[in-house]
Amino acid sequence: MTSSGILVSLAGLIDRSVYDRRGYRVGRIVDLVVASGIGVEHPPLHGILVRRRLKVVFIPYTGIAGICRWEVYLTTSGLQPHPLPGHDNWVALARDLLDRRIPITDGSRTARVSDLVLVCTVDEVRLVGADLSIRTRLRRLGIPRMRRSVAPQRAYDWAALAAPCER
Repeated sequence: MTSSGILVSLAGLIDRSVYDRRGYRVGRIVDLVVASGIGVEHPPLHGILVRRRLKVVFIPYTGIAGICRWEVYLTTSGLQPHPLPGHDNWVALARDLLDRRIPITDGSRTARVSDLVLVCTVDEVRLVGADLSIRTRLRRLGIPRMRRSVAPQRAYDWAALAAPCER
């Protein structure tokens, strides 16, 4: 698993605040969307789904300034929604993969995804691993601060589990 950069837990990001460039809270994270495809070892982040009141909007990766202290900061003032990308080339991580059974390495057995691990570098965010442990699933039931920890020793490299992203 690639470790150059900051490791971020998907479970720790869900329901966290999103701020615009002026520092105003504009919504909460509902899900992260990655671009999928055959041959992509570590899929890049394509955008995020943000809830504001009762509406969920898509913000592309180009509109994200960064992830800092488990909050997402945008490059724009206010929340400027974009149309959702076509469903054939993207995967909503929490909706499509979290708590789902996926094949492990050789495909002879499956395991339930407890958490997904992303790596944040200066210029991109990529899906790099999946934590399949029961310990992590139980940690998600605890207080929100506990959801943010990443245990790289329990995470499988996403390149070995990439089959679920290929539709």
